[in-house]
Amino acid sequence: MMEYRYMKFSDALAPGRIVIMGVSKFEPMRPCIVDRPGGTGDRLLMLFHDPVWIDFRGTRELYPAGTLRLWKKAAGHYYGSREREWSHSWLHFHGEDVPGLFAETGLPEDFCIPCPKPKTVERYLDLFYAEVSSGGPPSTALLRDHLHSLFLEIRRMQYSSEDVPEIPEKWQAVRDLIENRAEQELNLKQLARSVYLSIPAFLAGFRKHFGMSPIQFQLSCRMERARYLLRNRGLGVKEVGAQCGYGDLFQFSRMFRRKTGMSPSEFRKRLAGEGNPGT
Repeated sequence: MMEYRYMKFSDALAPGRIVIMGVSKFEPMRPCIVDRPGGTGDRLLMLFHDPVWIDFRGTRELYPAGTLRLWKKAAGHYYGSREREWSHSWLHFHGEDVPGLFAETGLPEDFCIPCPKPKTVERYLDLFYAEVSSGGPPSTALLRDHLHSLFLEIRRMQYSSEDVPEIPEKWQAVRDLIENRAEQELNLKQLARSVYLSIPAFLAGFRKHFGMSPIQFQLSCRMERARYLLRNRGLGVKEVGAQCGYGDLFQFSRMFRRKTGMSPSEFRKRLAGEGNPGT
C-alpha cells in the first residue's frame, strides 16, 4: 500500500489556473477531531478509510468508512474520531479553472457521499502526487485533465444508476484496448464493430461514457506513457516518441508540448533533480 503526503502551505492562496496545495494517501491519524471553522482558503476533497464524525451542512453525524467529502472554497472543516485511530486521503486545490470544471462536469461543490470505488479516487491522487512532486513546475494542462476526469468519476458515484449508468463491460474493454495499444493507430471501424455500432454511434457512445473522444483518450494515454519513459535517460527522445506511436520526432514534440506545456527535452531537464529517473 503506497502512502505519501505533500503539503505546500505557500500555495494556499497562490494565483493560478489549477493550484494543488496538498495531496496525501492513507495518512494515519491519532484519535482526534479536526475543527477548522475558517477552513484553509482552498477546496478540500477527502476520502475516509475509517468511520469518522463529519459536519455536513450544519449536521454532525458518524459516517462509515468509504465516505467521500468535498468542502467548498474557504468552508469550515470538521471531521475525525475521538474514539479510535483513523486514516484518510485528501486533495487541497483551487484555481481559476476550477469553477469551470464544476460547471462542465455537473459536479456539486459541496457533498458528502459513499464512495463505492475508492481505488479510482486513489489512482487520481497518485497522478496529482506524481506531478506536483516531480521537482519542477507542474503542468497546468495535466492537472486540469486529471481534475476533470476525477470530477467525472465522482459524478458517476454520486448519482443513481438511473441518472448515470455504470459503464458496460464492453465499453470498458474498448477503453482498455486503446490504453494497452496506445502506440498503435486507432482503427475506428474495428472498434465500432466490437460494440456492434456504426462509427458515428461509437464516437457518441465513447464520449458519453468517458467524457472525451477516443482520439483524446489515446492522446492522454500516449502522453502518460511518454512522461514515464522520459524518466529513463537510457532512451533518446526520438525513441520515446516511437514507443508512444510517433515516428516523427517533430510531431511527438509538438503533441507533447500541446499536452504538457513543455517539450520532451524540457520535461527531462525538469526531472534532473529527482536523482536517477530510471529507478
